[in-house]
Amino acid sequence: MKKTKFLILVVLLVGTQISYAQKNAHVYSSEKGKCSISFISEYEETEKELNNGSILTSAQLIVGNDIYLFSFIEFDVEVSKENVSSTLNVTFNSFVKSIKGNVLSEKKYKYKGTEGKEAVMTLSNNYYTYYRAIIINNIQYQFVYMSLDENKKKAKVFFKSFKIK
Repeated sequence: MKKTKFLILVVLLVGTQISYAQKNAHVYSSEKGKCSISFISEYEETEKELNNGSILTSAQLIVGNDIYLFSFIEFDVEVSKENVSSTLNVTFNSFVKSIKGNVLSEKKYKYKGTEGKEAVMTLSNNYYTYYRAIIINNIQYQFVYMSLDENKKKAKVFFKSFKIK
């Protein structure tokens, strides 16, 4: 009987937590980027014109020591399937260089059959950085989660909230 009451209590608590998280999610949605992603709190959106005339759109959030960043850019020219991997590598290497990251691991991952790049790195200020990038329908998406804690779970939840429209 005690075990049954305990299990009922656990189910109720977990259900309440999931419901609370869903109600308090702040969803970034973009028609231009044909996507959406969930943040845990109110985010800030910016657009920046790059030297080549392309527009980099990003949404970011800083909560305590946690940093969430999502960005996308639509390429003016078609990125062929043969060039996707090298394009992702160029973007990744540029990102690592700009933040002076120490790469701990790199691997490929798949989102709905499309291959992307995933990595974990550290920074000199002891931040763990989780990175993903993928190109879908000529749009490159980048996801970054940074924290002083090695918190893979928060990165995973953030990354998994990404949806293509």
